[in-house]
Amino acid sequence: MAIFYLIIGSIIISFSPILVKLIDLGPTWIGFWRSFLAFLVLFIFYLKNRSPFNRRFIKLTLFAGVAIGLDLFVWHRSILLSGAGLATVLGNTQVFYMTLFGVLYLNQPLTKKKIISVLVAFLGVLFICIDPQLEFNQNLPFYLGILFGLLTGVAYTFYLLTLRKIEIEYDNVSTFNKLMMVYLFCSVLLFFLSSANHEVTWPDLSQWKWLIALGIGVNIIGWKLISFGLGKVLPSTAGLVLLIQPIGSTLWGFLFFNEKLTINTYIGILFILMGIFLSQKK
Repeated sequence: MAIFYLIIGSIIISFSPILVKLIDLGPTWIGFWRSFLAFLVLFIFYLKNRSPFNRRFIKLTLFAGVAIGLDLFVWHRSILLSGAGLATVLGNTQVFYMTLFGVLYLNQPLTKKKIISVLVAFLGVLFICIDPQLEFNQNLPFYLGILFGLLTGVAYTFYLLTLRKIEIEYDNVSTFNKLMMVYLFCSVLLFFLSSANHEVTWPDLSQWKWLIALGIGVNIIGWKLISFGLGKVLPSTAGLVLLIQPIGSTLWGFLFFNEKLTINTYIGILFILMGIFLSQKK
């Protein structure tokens, strides 16, 4: 059942980069609103189902909030600069960091298969980054998008691992209450970052439906399902199932925005997915 929740949650959040591209606001400001709207809705649930929070719980949710805030900060930029599909594939290099965490802290063996999988995935990243069809000086924003995508994978890993820890240690606390605290800290961080980037502006009526879809559909429903599943499976397994997200995002990017990638980019994505598959194959 936990795997089922992860699958459905991954499909839901795969629409996230598509919604981001539909909103004509600054990338950090979009992150603020999707987090703040989620917090407001979850706070209503909290008023009906209050639970005490100890100091450690607050520290963990603060760390998770900062991690997902930084994740959204770099990921939204990657989406706008390099495309929904590619940004999400690069962000999901989290599967390798999750595997490394399992080796270092959960005593999972570092096998030849895992080493090969990392090398294959790294080759895929090189294919994407060193593309003869792209002149670096003329496509600097694209390469910045790739860098932001790779940084997303690091921040995403810290978020997933912290959220998993919260789920395991505080299984008596409602998942909605956990996410409420995470989104509170996340929205505070993104508000200050948005102010520093001069992105603060009031959304117009046409943008609210997409912001609400992000805040409620993705941040609450999608991450409620994923959060529940994270506490029930190993990090490496969770990382594998979450790869449904980049596959979905790539498909939606092609269908809704006609995102076209070069041959090298397709090969690179294929190598990354091969590396991910090898890292999980028994």
